[in-house]
Amino acid sequence: MTKSTRIIIIFFCLVKLTLHIIADFHSGFQGDELLHIETGNHLALGYMEFPPVIGVLAFIQNLFHAQSVFIHHLFPHIATILIVIYLGKTVFELGGGSIATAITLSCLLISPGFGGSQQSFQPVVFSQCFWLISFYQLVRFVKYEDRKYLLLRRKCFSMERDVFKYQSRFYKRIKLSLNFIE
Repeated sequence: MTKSTRIIIIFFCLVKLTLHIIADFHSGFQGDELLHIETGNHLALGYMEFPPVIGVLAFIQNLFHAQSVFIHHLFPHIATILIVIYLGKTVFELGGGSIATAITLSCLLISPGFGGSQQSFQPVVFSQCFWLISFYQLVRFVKYEDRKYLLLRRKCFSMERDVFKYQSRFYKRIKLSLNFIE
C-alpha cells in the first residue's frame, strides 16, 4: 500500500470518528440501544432478539459506570474505524489507487444508510465489519492464490456466523430456498 493511500485512509478514519463524536454529543440514545445496554447488566447465553455478544460488549461498557452516549458507542466507533480501514485496503487490493480510495471512502462517509447504522450500539455495525473483513480476505485469496487468506476468511466468516448467528441462518435459508427453485 502506498504512503498516499495510507494517509487518505487515516484522514477518513479521523473524519469519520470526528463526525460520530460530534453526533454523540448532540444526540441521545436510540430506543433499541437502551435494551442492548441493559443486557450488559443481565448476561445470558442467548437473547430472543439479538446475539449474545451484544450483552458482553455492553457489560464491558457498563464497567465504566457512565451514562454517556460516547462511552456506550465505543465499540461501534472501533468497528466503524475498522470498516474504513478495510474498505480502503480492499480498494487498494482491487487495483484502485489513492483517488479510487478517496472516492470510495467519501461515498461511505456521506452514505446516510451507513451513517445511521454505524452510529448506534446495535449488532448491524459489527456484522458489517465482519462481512467486510471477510470480503477483504476473499479478495486477497483470489489475487494471491494463497490458502492462508481463505482460511482467514473462513475464520472471520465463522466468527460472524457464530457471533451474529441469526443473520447467517437467514441467509442460509434463502440459499436453500433458491436451490429448491432451480
